[in-house]
Formats: sequence, C-alpha cells, structure tokens
Amino acid sequence: MANKEKKEVKTPTMEELNKELRGYIAQIEALRSEIAVVDESIATYRTAIKTINNLRDLGKGKNILIPIGAGAQIEAKIENPDRVVVSIGAGISAELNAEEALTQI
Repeated sequence: MANKEKKEVKTPTMEELNKELRGYIAQIEALRSEIAVVDESIATYRTAIKTINNLRDLGKGKNILIPIGAGAQIEAKIENPDRVVVSIGAGISAELNAEEALTQI
C-alpha cells in the first residue's frame, strides 16, 4: 500500500501577514513614484508639441516672450517657426523641420 502523507497547511501569523502587507505597500509606493515620473514626462512632451504648433501658428516675425526663470521673460522674434532643434541623445542635437520634430517628440 502506498503511504499517503497528509500535508499540513500552515496558517500565517499576524507578524508574517504584516510583513507581507508592508512589502505590498512598498511596491505600491514605488509604482506611484514611477507613475509620477511618467506623468511628468507626458506633460513635458505635450507642452513641447503644443509650443511647436503655437509658434508655427504665430508665424515668422512675431514677437514673443520667453520665460527664462525666476518669473523673468525675454522678448524674442520668431525667425523660422518651422525649424526646431531636437535632442537626439548623448548630448547631440539635430535641426529638424517642425513636422519631423513633432514625430520625434
């Protein structure tokens, strides 16, 4: 006859459950942090896309105010709204037309 072994199911202690819960809470916080970074990146890309489109709509020769930090702005004239310089990585930038820039962003 085969020897049947009974497997005993161990009920976790409160301490073990609390430890597991703390682990899940830490994972949730890490995911929230990652989501915040992704949300910030999305907002930055949306701003860039909106700015490119707005500058193109304004057209050449229009004066604009460019924020330079600390609440200060500088006046500048749009010379070529279809020319955009885009970072392509490793500290290298490329000049693209606006349509190409929008697809890169």
